[in-house]
Amino acid sequence: MTGRWLTANKHIFVRDLVRDYCHVCAALDEQNRRFAQAGTISYAVLRDLLGEAIRKGVFWRLKDTAHHLFRTVSDDVEDAGDGILLWQYSSEKTPDGLVHQNAIDAVLDWCIGYAFHECVKLKEDAFQHQHYANRLVQMSGRVGGYENTLLPLAPLVDQTRESTGRELKRILHVLDHGRALLVRYLQNHGDNRQLARFLVTEKALVRRAFGAQYAGLLEALYGADGERLYLLAAEACLEGGRPERALKILDDAALPPVPGSEAERLRRLAETSGS
Repeated sequence: MTGRWLTANKHIFVRDLVRDYCHVCAALDEQNRRFAQAGTISYAVLRDLLGEAIRKGVFWRLKDTAHHLFRTVSDDVEDAGDGILLWQYSSEKTPDGLVHQNAIDAVLDWCIGYAFHECVKLKEDAFQHQHYANRLVQMSGRVGGYENTLLPLAPLVDQTRESTGRELKRILHVLDHGRALLVRYLQNHGDNRQLARFLVTEKALVRRAFGAQYAGLLEALYGADGERLYLLAAEACLEGGRPERALKILDDAALPPVPGSEAERLRRLAETSGS
């Protein structure tokens, strides 16, 4: 992937980064609630969340998106200047080498990658618990006079559960820190129409994923101009050939009908396009 191509499509990558981060956080928060209530997590959910090389899950795609965004140096820049150096292994035609990352990019990239690989370990613990720890418990009541053959193995059930709890705690801690970094990173992306469309159409998901940091997310992107979010989202829908969706966004936003305003311009354009 070249830096020039990435720059031209950066708004899409940033939208994907936020979207997938929200889905990952929502999925792992749900597994944390399940673990708190029942002491178990779902191997199937984690397997689908991670995926595999030939069928990547949302978490794997998130990791790749972060690497593309934060480790690709623009073709137009000969010297990236000061920053955190990272050795970049390349499977492309370009050789391996060093890339520069600024502090926010580097730590956010690290958080996503660390949480992904920690989740790989969590998936293995879920498999161990589902297929081996449970099997050990089942066998313990059916071995007749051979209980002593299982006694040395019995502590492993609790150890697997403890390991699961520690890994979940680490993942959620890292993702929570990453959310704060993501808010800071997005301060320069307030004109991203595709991101605005996602934030509006998936508002419930975003609010759930960002929690107490949701207000800070909108503040970082749009400052005191709360209308800008809906105007950008409506523009994105019009660009995508969805005038009816643009009208719905404008209606739901309940923007004041000021003659000559941007909202009225977009509304007339949507009505004309949809007729």
